[in-house]
Amino acid sequence: LLQKLKASHNRNRKEILKHQEASNILQRTRRANYFLEELKAGSIERECLEEKCSWEEAREIFQDDLRTKEFWAVYTDPDQCDSNPCQNGGTCIDRHQDYFCICPPEHEGRNCEIRPESKLKCFFKNGNCEQFCVDSPTTLRQCSCAEGYRLASDQVSCIAEVDYPCGKIPVLAKRPNQQGRIIGGYDCPPGECPWQALITENGNEKCGGVLVAPSWIISAAHCFSRVHRQNLRIRLGEYHINHRDEGEQERRVDELIIHEKYSFKTLDNDIALLRLSAPVNFSEYVVPICLPPPRFAADILNYVEFSTVSGWGRLLEGGATSALLMRVEIPKIHKKECFLHTKFNITDNMFCAGYLDGSKDSCEGDSGGPHVTEYKNTWYLTGIVSWGKGCAAIGTYGIYTKVIKYHRWLNSTMAPQLLLCLILTFLWSLPEAESNVFLKSQVANRFLQRTKRANSLFEEFKSGNIERECIEERCSKEEAREAFEDNEKTEAFWNDYIDGNQCSSNPCHYGGTCKDGIGNYTCTCLAGYQGKNCDYLIYKSCRVDNGNCWHFCKPVQNEVQCSCAETYLLGDDGHSCVAGGDFSCGRNIKARNKREANLPDFQTVFSDSYDAIDENDFAETPTNSSSLFSTVQSQNATLLRKSDNPGPETRVVNGTDCKLGECPWQALLINDQGDGFCGGTILSPIYVLTAAHCINQTKHITVVVGEIDISGKKNGRLLAVDKIYVHQKFVPATYDYDIAIIQLKAPIQFSENVIPACLPTADFANQVLMKQNFGIVSGFGRTRERGRTSNTLKVVSLPYVDRHICKLSSNFPITENMFCAGYNTLPQDACQGDSGGPHITAYRDTHFITGIISWGEGCAQTGKYGVYTKVSKFIPWIKRIMRQKLPRTETSTVFLETEDANQVLTRSRRGAFMFLEEIFQGDLERECLEERCTYEEAREAFENTEETVSKNECRHEIHTGCQQFCYPEFNFYRCSCAQGYQLGEDDKSCIAQDECACGKFQEPLSCPLHPADREFPWQVLLLNSEGKWICGGVLLKTNFVLTTAECAVLSPVGVVVGSNQLQGLNQVIPVKASNIYLRYDNTTGENNLALLELSSQIDCDRNHLPICIPEKDFAEHVLISQMEGSLTGWNANRSYLTPSLVQRPISYLSENDCKQILNRKLITREFCGHSQVQAKEMLGGGSFIAVPYKGTWFLTGVLEPWATETVNWKTFIFTKTSRYMINVHSLQENSF
Repeated sequence: LLQKLKASHNRNRKEILKHQEASNILQRTRRANYFLEELKAGSIERECLEEKCSWEEAREIFQDDLRTKEFWAVYTDPDQCDSNPCQNGGTCIDRHQDYFCICPPEHEGRNCEIRPESKLKCFFKNGNCEQFCVDSPTTLRQCSCAEGYRLASDQVSCIAEVDYPCGKIPVLAKRPNQQGRIIGGYDCPPGECPWQALITENGNEKCGGVLVAPSWIISAAHCFSRVHRQNLRIRLGEYHINHRDEGEQERRVDELIIHEKYSFKTLDNDIALLRLSAPVNFSEYVVPICLPPPRFAADILNYVEFSTVSGWGRLLEGGATSALLMRVEIPKIHKKECFLHTKFNITDNMFCAGYLDGSKDSCEGDSGGPHVTEYKNTWYLTGIVSWGKGCAAIGTYGIYTKVIKYHRWLNSTMAPQLLLCLILTFLWSLPEAESNVFLKSQVANRFLQRTKRANSLFEEFKSGNIERECIEERCSKEEAREAFEDNEKTEAFWNDYIDGNQCSSNPCHYGGTCKDGIGNYTCTCLAGYQGKNCDYLIYKSCRVDNGNCWHFCKPVQNEVQCSCAETYLLGDDGHSCVAGGDFSCGRNIKARNKREANLPDFQTVFSDSYDAIDENDFAETPTNSSSLFSTVQSQNATLLRKSDNPGPETRVVNGTDCKLGECPWQALLINDQGDGFCGGTILSPIYVLTAAHCINQTKHITVVVGEIDISGKKNGRLLAVDKIYVHQKFVPATYDYDIAIIQLKAPIQFSENVIPACLPTADFANQVLMKQNFGIVSGFGRTRERGRTSNTLKVVSLPYVDRHICKLSSNFPITENMFCAGYNTLPQDACQGDSGGPHITAYRDTHFITGIISWGEGCAQTGKYGVYTKVSKFIPWIKRIMRQKLPRTETSTVFLETEDANQVLTRSRRGAFMFLEEIFQGDLERECLEERCTYEEAREAFENTEETVSKNECRHEIHTGCQQFCYPEFNFYRCSCAQGYQLGEDDKSCIAQDECACGKFQEPLSCPLHPADREFPWQVLLLNSEGKWICGGVLLKTNFVLTTAECAVLSPVGVVVGSNQLQGLNQVIPVKASNIYLRYDNTTGENNLALLELSSQIDCDRNHLPICIPEKDFAEHVLISQMEGSLTGWNANRSYLTPSLVQRPISYLSENDCKQILNRKLITREFCGHSQVQAKEMLGGGSFIAVPYKGTWFLTGVLEPWATETVNWKTFIFTKTSRYMINVHSLQENSF
């Protein structure tokens, strides 16, 4: 048998015992050995399979060391991987009596049973937990989630189990871009601060709060001093406090719980809980904030750089509260740093946050509101707005209640309490304990040594007793209060009971008064000292809280010197300002309490570069500064350039009505049609501040003050303008130096509805006013972009915008003389028609002028801001002008005075390609008349599609409608008449009122070429100082003559009227002043007009009559294009001693026909005429064409200079006089 076994092993050594069979050996039932066992030959079957063999027995069988070792390795070490020890997809490798696992990347350990992050401690990245992390005694940390969440299968993530879990913002989840926070203080749109609560008392906003559970609100304890719970209401889902918002909910307060250790003097433990009358319904606008565990808040949230504070509080110290929910992101400040800069007594229950420069902070009205911190897309409550020194004051921070200190108190207070209603009856039968046992303060420290008596079942339902509650046991403050039933006695007892008298060591220095507190003390310091122990001497600085000055602050060594604005007196305390009269500047006597919009934003730092003003620092422009004529009068007068720009898209959108007396410094500039076109700010009884670009927008300016509704009852007073001062450096292309001052002829009578704004000092404006959170803008401008102007005065509050952000947002230069204000997204802004109006900043209830509405890109457009002239840069300039004692000038000085008229000829015409062209307000004169406009430009001018494309009703009534002028209205028209005429009863005909009615000459012409005397009674002849004739002209009104600029430069001194020849000299009237059109270019002949003012008026008769001046639309669409006229002028040959008047009939010639004949393209100010009679001689300067219409003659054009080398004796080019009549009217009206 043994030989056969050996033979079998020799054939196949590996078949001796297979690996799998060897592993089963230990499972075989061992056969019982009998006594002859050891006498038999060795057998694998018997020795090692049926039984357990030893090495010697296996060696005896194989009789070979090598084969025995091979067998023994398998026999004694089965495959260690058979049990699949490697977990989580690991690969097992068998070894001698061992194995090892090759683990996938996300696992490790001997059996791949450990994930690497399970070794993390909570201090490192919060253990990778999404929310809360707790370290365990082993190497594994445990993640957990807030209420409403469950831990995901990955053991780190948190999955919401409810529709509206805490700390989430549902409205953001619906947006493609979920960025909902904006650093710098902007409004918090509906649903983006869903835990914010508004607490009201008797309907008035009291404080903020934060929703932490369906029935619980956390707020600040100091909000509820002397407050009756029944008068409180809680609003959730609120955004605009003056409107009913979507998702808004309101609840009463059933229980008000103030922390038992709250100190109303130190504001320590400034926390309170309010239980609502009914649970709120969670929605996308109402969601609770998450309450973090203390360790998570201290180790994780405390190291998040920025947190968010929200509320409806005041937008600046002393200012109005906000109508919109606002939010601001602020950093948390280390306690040591906070104390170093503020010297505040910051307890362990408080923390500091904010900016030292005072740019962003919470303020009064925000109290009780949330300080929340975001971590991994979930928001947690970390603080409660508590207190601070001022609001966003420089050199200080805001103080917040540290919520993590009250985690246990909050949970225990909000935990459900069972009411044992069944035993209340039994309680009333219990004997009442004695209440006359009062503990004296000197033995209060013995309480802790008393043996506590076991409470009976109904202990808490018995009457309060000091002996039982606080001596035999350890009592709470509520139990002590129940016993004393007096707050003052309870406080005195409690302070000693808890920690003894903290003031016994007299810790307050320099005469400070010590007040004992719970575990602490408070020092009330004498003036000039501060700090916890009154051990810091206060060095006053104008940069810290403006040196406590109400108005202006000036540093003097280590002290400050306060002063006040004009009409104020410095108070006896040396820092307050007392109004010196009933109507002192900047006083809003009818100031409303209603909140204005908008919130804290960025600081803007400016410097005043105007240390000295030269005599030529301003240019004087009289009443009608829009005039484009210059006056030839004085040899040494200065030539003033005018801006050709009619105005930018300048610009209140979405403002509220400013009621009578609430914007008393507002002025309105109106034209002669009674339409308001710009605003202004009253500075004094005779001075109004406005924008320089407003001055060129109209032909005549009148100032209205005290007006709030231009459509209703007139409350305002109209004031005539005496002078206008435009800054000499004003740049129309960029609107740099956009400032002007209007001087009135008569002083303003101040009242509670009309009060000037205060003019600040430059330092006060730069360092204090422009670092406030917002300014106030008002005006009658458009209430929306491309909308109509407002009939009522609107006002809106706009935040200052950081200068760098402003520059990045604009396509145009923002100079040092400008600043920005407005919102990035909120649709509130100044708009067209507000230009020149005030930007006011309030400080300690006094309102100062800080800006002038200048320009902007659109109105309230996203990402764009309004641009304002920075008044602080021009304080010396303004004061210099207001100190001027200028005599009242003649009305003719409205125009530029110069003897050297040739200077005017070098002026160049404005190019239509200016890079700022498209930001200006749409204007038909500029866009469609001076240039060729597109439909879009016309639409921009009308700002109404129907009006842009609607037909002109006057064009269809040309023969049967108005006798003279027709004004189209939407689907209608109205008629009017020239000067000297009155509209008849049919509202169409025009009736002459006197013998000076213009153009009224109907006798037939005697000769078509050489008319007789009196046939053109408006034709005049100009004489020089030698009595020789030089040019012609036409009579306008009774004391003005219109001629050409080339004639005016020849210095005419007299005018002959009433004769067609020089002989006889019917009337010779001296010339008082020559007014040359400012844009006249002697190189091209463009704008070749001048207006002569006569020293006296003519006597009207058949021989002496003025020509009528037509309205532009009537002239260009009726007279020129469809009628024949008469060209009259004097022959050009000055060698004639007796020049004769020449007349030629002229018919209109189309532009294309004219171009073919003269090979020249016409500009928009020109038209072409043709005569059937060939001219035999040239006409002199000052030749005009007039057209009769329904019995009245109207002036339509002036003959342009002939080019002799290309002269055509039948075809003539005329300049349309209608394009210049606005300026002509302006000059004529101001001559009286």
